[in-house]
Amino acid sequence: MDSGVLRVKMLGAFTMKYEEELVSLERSDITKTNQLFQLLVCYPDGLSREQLVNYIFPGETIVDPSNSLRALIFRLRKSFKEQGVAGGDYVSLEKRIYKLDPELKVSCDIFDFEKKVEEGIAEKDVVKKMVLLGEAFDLYGGDFLPKLGASEWVVVLSVKYKNLFAKCVYELCDILKSQKEYRKLRQVAARAGYLYPYDGWQAYEMEALIAMGKQKDAVKLYEETEQLMYMELGVSLPESMIQLMKNLGQNSRNSGEVLDDVVEKISEDELDGAFECTYPNFAVNFRFIKRMIERTGQAAWLVLCTLADGKGYPLQEGERLLSLQAEFRESLKKTLRRGDVYTQYGSNQFLLLLLEIKQEDCDKVTSRINHNMEHKTSGNYIQYRIAPVNQVDLKDK
Repeated sequence: MDSGVLRVKMLGAFTMKYEEELVSLERSDITKTNQLFQLLVCYPDGLSREQLVNYIFPGETIVDPSNSLRALIFRLRKSFKEQGVAGGDYVSLEKRIYKLDPELKVSCDIFDFEKKVEEGIAEKDVVKKMVLLGEAFDLYGGDFLPKLGASEWVVVLSVKYKNLFAKCVYELCDILKSQKEYRKLRQVAARAGYLYPYDGWQAYEMEALIAMGKQKDAVKLYEETEQLMYMELGVSLPESMIQLMKNLGQNSRNSGEVLDDVVEKISEDELDGAFECTYPNFAVNFRFIKRMIERTGQAAWLVLCTLADGKGYPLQEGERLLSLQAEFRESLKKTLRRGDVYTQYGSNQFLLLLLEIKQEDCDKVTSRINHNMEHKTSGNYIQYRIAPVNQVDLKDK
């Protein structure tokens, strides 16, 4: 590595290293002094005093903007000097434009990333193109300065680099598919999906799993993504994933497999407790059971469970909701029978499908659920609404 270079990372987090040692301007990496430095790195051609003040003090009334900016520059210079970073005056002023001092050698991941993507897209040789795009992909650590996401200038650059990342991933995945590099394709798509779970990268991962003969993993990914899309966004899956699932089913039907092979593929793992499924699958099960009990006369009950606060209002967000979700789910696994079905319905509700049970026993089930909660008082925050299945019309969410 080159000595005397301040290495700055802005994708996924903000860090600085000089001579392999971490550098920090101030305790927090979102202070105005840090923003000043970040702006000057991102705009190497420089910015005017007015631009810097507008970016760093948005909506604030500054009595003396020049003095406020000078104070930030003073703190920046003082901090770098104390930590032994070489770089002249660190900030220079030329023709009313502020820039980083040319003596301050800086490398930043955003420029390395952008350069690699451009080189990869322009490259004609497939192997070299794959290498360059792979290097660009590895450089992208996540959203640009995520802790400063609300700042206008950060939002603009964050969108720019995210779009560039998407372009890189599309190109890279298509090449990996054409080269039948399915293991690498799965890795790339999985990481892209981890960073941006709502952008549809799971379709590439699912395609890779199918090509690798991992049909069960592909179906599991499909169901998890389906649940995610319904739960968080209330939307259906990308058409590409739906088509892959249809093709997977069609290929299985046309493969000439014997019954034992089919049973092995569609069987679930032998797990104790009730059957947890995604909301769309729950809706299918509900409709089937509703038809079945019309013929058999069996009793079945739909239970809507709402996670609420101490005043009876549904919880909306926060650590309390997340912890109560996990606690309630564990209690359902302990309490319900293998023949029962449940799903999470939105962030603060669950649906239960209780089969072959009398109405008076439903209250016993909810009491056992409350009793099996890790914290015995948590049952006070669960609201239950119960209705017979044959009197409910479960609409598509």
